[in-house]
Amino acid sequence: MQQKIKLWAAAWLVSHNEKRARRLRRALRDYERAEWRRIHAADRRARGLRLYVAWSRKERGRRSYQPFVPLQAAEELADHPSKRAA
Repeated sequence: MQQKIKLWAAAWLVSHNEKRARRLRRALRDYERAEWRRIHAADRRARGLRLYVAWSRKERGRRSYQPFVPLQAAEELADHPSKRAA
């Protein structure tokens, strides 16, 4: 009789521990999913803000940058065959 009680108690503990482990795994999975949702939402917001900044800068006008080296015409840079012969 005492052996049957020990077996029943062990079986109950095993099932109780399995249920608890499933509950904990489900809670962890749900927490990870919620965390990923928060991360992706922050990424979408940052991407939207970057697009907004680019769009708002476009309306202000572009700056004209002066090149460090003055640009030369392609004819001046090319070495013509007539110049090499002379």
